[in-house]
Amino acid sequence: MSVNKRQLDQAFVDLGSTYGGLKEDYFALLYLAEQFQRPPETLTRYVAFGGNDYGLDAFYIDRELRNLYLYQFKWSDNHALFRSSLQRLISDGMDRIFGNPHQDPRVNQFITELKSALDENQAVIDRVYVHFVFNGETDKAEQSAVLQSLGEDLESKKHLLDEYFGKNVQLTLQYISNRGGRGGTIIAKRTREYSIAFENNLTASSGGDENLHVGFIHLIDLHKMHKEMGSRLFSRNIRFGLSPEKSPNRAIRQALARIVLQEGDPASVFVFNHNGITLAAEKVHFENGRCAITEPRILNGAQTITSLAKFLEDHQDHPALEANKARLNEIRVLAKIIAHASEDFIVNVTVCNNRQNPVEPWHLRASDKIQLQLQDKFADDLGIFYERAEGAFKALTDAELEELELELQSKAVTIKRLAQTFLASQGELDKMSRLPDVFENENVYTQTFREGYLRSDTRRIVLAYKIHFHLRRIVQEIVDRGPTKYEYLVRARNLVWALLIQALLNDDHLSQWLEDYGQTLVMEANYSNILKGLAAGKVRSIVKDGLSDDRSRQMLAEEKYSILRTKATYQRCMEAAYDKYGWTKRPL
Repeated sequence: MSVNKRQLDQAFVDLGSTYGGLKEDYFALLYLAEQFQRPPETLTRYVAFGGNDYGLDAFYIDRELRNLYLYQFKWSDNHALFRSSLQRLISDGMDRIFGNPHQDPRVNQFITELKSALDENQAVIDRVYVHFVFNGETDKAEQSAVLQSLGEDLESKKHLLDEYFGKNVQLTLQYISNRGGRGGTIIAKRTREYSIAFENNLTASSGGDENLHVGFIHLIDLHKMHKEMGSRLFSRNIRFGLSPEKSPNRAIRQALARIVLQEGDPASVFVFNHNGITLAAEKVHFENGRCAITEPRILNGAQTITSLAKFLEDHQDHPALEANKARLNEIRVLAKIIAHASEDFIVNVTVCNNRQNPVEPWHLRASDKIQLQLQDKFADDLGIFYERAEGAFKALTDAELEELELELQSKAVTIKRLAQTFLASQGELDKMSRLPDVFENENVYTQTFREGYLRSDTRRIVLAYKIHFHLRRIVQEIVDRGPTKYEYLVRARNLVWALLIQALLNDDHLSQWLEDYGQTLVMEANYSNILKGLAAGKVRSIVKDGLSDDRSRQMLAEEKYSILRTKATYQRCMEAAYDKYGWTKRPL
């Protein structure tokens, strides 16, 4: 049986004056009453009324089943609403509840109740369930790139549960629809902790909570982590997907061969020729030259570890591999381990540690939260795949596209072209041709991928994005229709793109075009003809008027075409567009 709106309204009328909070808070109360067959009045201590700062809305302990249930509730069918509360649970909630039992929790009555109940029942809890309850479809929530990423971050906090309860506690995450239906469960089987040799430890502090430890790690220990954790070890590393045939990876395998198979180089030389690796960990503890590392993640250096794995696979039958195992075990790399770091801090470190070739700046941004949110937006709104990580779309099979309920399409929205689309809509022409700077400069990147786009009509973005498919042809048609004095427009494609976006957004037919052409990445012939008509009929004369001043004419006469790629030129053209057609600059 599900909770309905009439029940919610009645519960708020009956109990709201006593317990306060918002009407939606009583969703949790009614759900618990139904789930555990108890009167709502007896469950109020288990519910957070009026919100809280730690990402939980309710809890319940079933002593007979030895289960602790932690809940997030959303009286909505929008699974995206779980994002902020999940982030709060990861960044503060889990540590506040399980990580520091001596911390004063009186600032939040709900946390006080939860910690008191945990103290009373600590010995009887074997399993912890985190349930996300809402009115939407569970499969949509499970397919969300953002929620998947946050779910992995929450799983990495399992070590706090094990330490608090003094045993290996099962952690299960699950999405539940109030309308009926449970999603598949995600079970964090056990906390990953490794004891490794860590020589010559040097320590530094950021001045905040973050600590940095620098020393030497044996490469074989990293290989063992990889064998056990698999790709999860690299979940924060943008280089994991690079081809093993890239020259740096071949060089690593050749160096290993010289040491292990050919005995040409001593094992000690490897560390001199290697840049080192960077790891993040939930917790580290040093004792007697060894390091106990909890939930490690490679931020930089995945290719070194995967290159070793391929080397061992390629030469598994080579007699020298077994005979020279000791030489392999001696190989070390310089390592930096970061502990007690926030999500934002880790992201910044990952970017800064992966700036060398062949990784491009947009690769470094592929796992940013805004990129994950954009992936969800395109998929949820239109069933379009957003390729934030290069090569991801080509790797999907038709069956996988169908499972994700995406179009069996031949195109995907790509991160570079989307950046140019946003910049074109903003009139930032100079930045459109300098994408590395856009992705490397934090302020420019944030302005380009504004959070406001997450609230935009996705069809507007698609209309603007699709312009680039035929942009060269559109510009050439303008030139072919007019006299030779318009030939400079072939150098002004980004300017034409930006003005065509405003032509669409300022047109009375926009709502119909959104419906007809804004829902797929197919470049319809009719849409192409509309763009050609707008370009030849309006954009051409706008550019002519925008470049009518003496300085602009002189620069064009001298073939100084850089003037066509400036924000100032775009602004002059928009002034001309206002004078001729009444256009105003409109956002996507």
